[in-house]
Amino acid sequence: MSQEIYTEFADLGVSIIRIGDNIKTHGPESILTNETYIQKLKDNKQSLIDYIITLETSDAEKNRGVGVATAALDGQDLKLTFTDGTVVNVGDVVGDGFTGKDGVDGLGFSFAGSWSSGESFTQNTVVKKDGKVFIANANSGLDKVSTSNLNKNPTSEPTYWDVLVDIDESVVNGGSF
Repeated sequence: MSQEIYTEFADLGVSIIRIGDNIKTHGPESILTNETYIQKLKDNKQSLIDYIITLETSDAEKNRGVGVATAALDGQDLKLTFTDGTVVNVGDVVGDGFTGKDGVDGLGFSFAGSWSSGESFTQNTVVKKDGKVFIANANSGLDKVSTSNLNKNPTSEPTYWDVLVDIDESVVNGGSF
């Protein structure tokens, strides 16, 4: 009988777990607040607990080492202790680890100070203007060898510039940047 009830609730999307001499349920609120189902769980509590214990016992050997574990450091070694008592020594987890592959070199930034209308700026050049820090937009096509980007004001031509930092100059090193 308890297997049928356990299966019935499972088919309804309800999980029943045993915690000591009690059962806990998790599932759709429409089922767990239904008086008929609540009464069925109450009436069959002990048989459900007995059935779950039977499942736990029969699966214990098959699932040995699988389940919830407590992790603890023993020196530099990580040890996992599973609910069935199995202990697994994972090994040294405190060391420096492996050295990864080198990444691709980035473009980097070029700091040019205050923006000037008489200068042409390359991609990723960083300038200061009107309390903000701008970076020449990498997609803008800005090119130092060309004068096509001359006088491209960061505050009025966002096609060429992105705001990198919006600052209040009065609080940055006494107003200097």
